[in-house]
Amino acid sequence: APAGEPESPPAADVPPFLAKPAAPRMPVPKAEMPPAAAAPVPPATGETELPVDGAQAAPNQLINIKGRSEGIAVEIGKGSWNEVMAALAERLDASGRFFRKGSVALDTGPRPVSEDELHQLAGVLATHEMTLGIVRTASERTFQAALALGFTATLESAEGAPMAAAAPADTNTDAASYFVYRGYLRSGHRLRRKENILVIGDINPGAEVVSDGDILVWGRLRGIVQAGAGGNKRAIVAALDLEPTQLRIADVATMGPDPKPGQPGRFFWRRSQHKRPEIARIVDDAVVLEEWDAARPGGLVSLRRGAG
Repeated sequence: APAGEPESPPAADVPPFLAKPAAPRMPVPKAEMPPAAAAPVPPATGETELPVDGAQAAPNQLINIKGRSEGIAVEIGKGSWNEVMAALAERLDASGRFFRKGSVALDTGPRPVSEDELHQLAGVLATHEMTLGIVRTASERTFQAALALGFTATLESAEGAPMAAAAPADTNTDAASYFVYRGYLRSGHRLRRKENILVIGDINPGAEVVSDGDILVWGRLRGIVQAGAGGNKRAIVAALDLEPTQLRIADVATMGPDPKPGQPGRFFWRRSQHKRPEIARIVDDAVVLEEWDAARPGGLVSLRRGAG
């Protein structure tokens, strides 16, 4: 230090209250986190989850899409039809080309769907290069709409839901209810019910009707039918013109006209060429045929005599 000037005290001797405050330590910058990063990321489930407008129901409540070995299953949930269509289009857009060229099995459950709505849905699928293969429903209105548009359709009871209400046809039929279908069943159409089925119309080749009870056809029967599908050998099949491709009661089956010699069921079809209403039932573990005699006392119950 220059002469006459006091030397500065060592830094260690500076009183703490006179010491210059140390510069604040700057934090190490961290990678920016996106605003949504705080939310936990759900595990992958194989289905694309899409953002949801708070004013609408969640997409998985509106529509459910599953890829299966036999095709694509689309299940319709709750919500307005416009919401359902928007959710379907959104899900298909998000899936990219994953479902392209696929055939869809549509399950509408008990929900009634009109022809216009089914046509709209088929249009949404078409824009994504997909086709509507089959409609499964528990609604008669939806079933009729699908048939009218030429789609293959299956009418079944919703699981856990009550069967379609119908009054018993007669008090001597064990109070069994009847499901009545009015119209023609064409190739590819499938009608499946637990109740007895009354078809007012024709069952054409390629159509299939299955019931746990009886099947009565007020028309021509040329398709495939199975009565007593749950194992009821007392069930019957009756039609004004009975020429089925295949007829089965419980586990006993027979074939259509002109079977090859030596095959089972050929004697079932050896009958008069005169067309008269006929009834098929099981006698001694074989399907037999007889004329439908409206004058027979006892009604349908008498037709089941001799059955196991």
